[in-house]
Amino acid sequence: MEKALFDITGMACSACSARVEKGISKLDGVFEVKVNLLTNSMALVYDAGRASPAGIMKTVEELGYGAALKSPPVKKTALGQ
Repeated sequence: MEKALFDITGMACSACSARVEKGISKLDGVFEVKVNLLTNSMALVYDAGRASPAGIMKTVEELGYGAALKSPPVKKTALGQ
């Protein structure tokens, strides 16, 4: 599993962040997603064999918002680090 952090642009309200969170959580291979409206960011845990940062960003864009990867994905260990 990988953990990644994205910048999300275009969100103006809690309904926007909820829309992004709901849309991304439906993607195959995404296990956990948290969108923060105040920091305009999204953190998620996903299976790199079933989902990719490019595909995740494309889905965010299809939902009507912008997305950029903040830093390279990091492997998530069993201890949650």
